[in-house]
Amino acid sequence: MEIKNRNLYKLNKSIHRDFGYFFFFLTIIYCISGLALNHHSDWNPDFEVHRKEVKLNLPSNITEINNALIKAELSKINENDNYLMYDAPSPDKIKLYFKDGSLLLDLSTGKGELERVKKRALIFESNWLHRNPGGIWTIISDVFAISLILLSLTGLFILKGQKGLKGRGKWLVGSGIVMTILIFFIMSI
Repeated sequence: MEIKNRNLYKLNKSIHRDFGYFFFFLTIIYCISGLALNHHSDWNPDFEVHRKEVKLNLPSNITEINNALIKAELSKINENDNYLMYDAPSPDKIKLYFKDGSLLLDLSTGKGELERVKKRALIFESNWLHRNPGGIWTIISDVFAISLILLSLTGLFILKGQKGLKGRGKWLVGSGIVMTILIFFIMSI
């Protein structure tokens, strides 16, 4: 019986260690993107957004505006290279679209706000994976989720005695369960 328990303990440690090593990087990626996505109300977790006030001298009548005129005006502020197209959301406003942003311009004043959008390096891609783009990634993320369950369960039995599940571990596990259930009920009210 002692040999069987020792072999189970070794197997448990091996599974925990090897899955931990294998999924180390994916765990870090999910943790970073999880933090970023949790705070989406405080910042844009995918893009850096830069805004700048600009003034262009375009006709106030939308029918007199064309791409050549827009490009000429944009060249005065060195913004004509990324220009794509425009539309008129209202008779007194024009919206210019760029490869990396847009500009909403008030035709009566010529003033507008140029908004540039840039992907946050690595965080954008991490968030994209976290949101599950589908395809093979669904299988990978399912395997990862099941592996995290296995890592959690095997982790319970790594330490023995007073530092393990029979000792302070049971109190920590119990506290974590109670905290999660309490927060669930508080937030569902």
